[in-house]
Amino acid sequence: MNKLKEYRLKYHLTQQQLANKLSVSRLVITFIENGYYLPSLVVAHKMAKFFHTSIEKLFFEDKEDINHNNKKEVSKNDGQ
Repeated sequence: MNKLKEYRLKYHLTQQQLANKLSVSRLVITFIENGYYLPSLVVAHKMAKFFHTSIEKLFFEDKEDINHNNKKEVSKNDGQ
């Protein structure tokens, strides 16, 4: 899951306020926060720049989370 909501709340913004600042619709913010939609590179860049962070920190999981998910995936495949 991405960290968009975490960053948005840290900056005390509503979804609508963030959408206005980035020139996107509120639904785009909602869908991205809930993992239903991946932003275009342009929108991801705007978001990262606005929050003074990198695209990687905003949209990609931590290494610990990735390792944990990989271990679960390997366990699932072992039973096949």
